[in-house]
Amino acid sequence: MRTESGFLLIHKPEGMTSSDLVVVVRKKLKFKKVGHTGTLDRAASGLMILPVGSCTSFSSVFLEKEKSYQAWVKPGESTDSGDKEGEILESLSKEQTEIWFREHREN
Repeated sequence: MRTESGFLLIHKPEGMTSSDLVVVVRKKLKFKKVGHTGTLDRAASGLMILPVGSCTSFSSVFLEKEKSYQAWVKPGESTDSGDKEGEILESLSKEQTEIWFREHREN
């Protein structure tokens, strides 16, 4: 088992849980201790900071900090599940979407 300490910056793909990513890193890279500094939904992808070794004790420092997220939206679109996996119930045409963006853009 590896005993190094530090932080790994790893992209979590959609469809994988944050816990799954920790398990994969622990097994593939053979680290004894791997933690995380917050979770992402299974449907989300993004950067995860994974502390390894003695740095796992610093997880709480990251958990207490403010985070930001980036999302892609389709104005006027709704699904039966409330997420991108559901069946589309309503959507705007290209022209309606352009009008929506003109009306809602920040000046």
